[in-house]
Amino acid sequence: MIAVDTNILVRIFVDDLDHAQIEKARNLAQKAKHIYIAQIVLAELVWVLTRAYQLTKAQICCILQELLDNSAFIIEQEQQFLEALITFKENNTDFSDCLILAETKAAGIEHIYTFDAKFSRLKSVKKL
Repeated sequence: MIAVDTNILVRIFVDDLDHAQIEKARNLAQKAKHIYIAQIVLAELVWVLTRAYQLTKAQICCILQELLDNSAFIIEQEQQFLEALITFKENNTDFSDCLILAETKAAGIEHIYTFDAKFSRLKSVKKL
């Protein structure tokens, strides 16, 4: 098993101008039996796809779903990732906030406090 950083993962899923990096990343993915994806990489991935590549939420959800469905990818804390993905699909909240909520629930914590109005619309999240 190998692990990859966000920039490698982006090149696996997105065609951009750096064809050499795309080829290297995709060749690495094809040779590896399993690719470990850390939660922080997932949060960064969504941020990069949104900000740098301006992908739509639907496009990003498709990529995240592919990571979940493809057995070559091993997701850190997969159950929390799945819960975050469902919350992300169903709400107008940042994916990183959805991960925070899923991790907090898994830790048995009842409430999260925030100044973020969007995030505070979710159940168990309280605006301070």
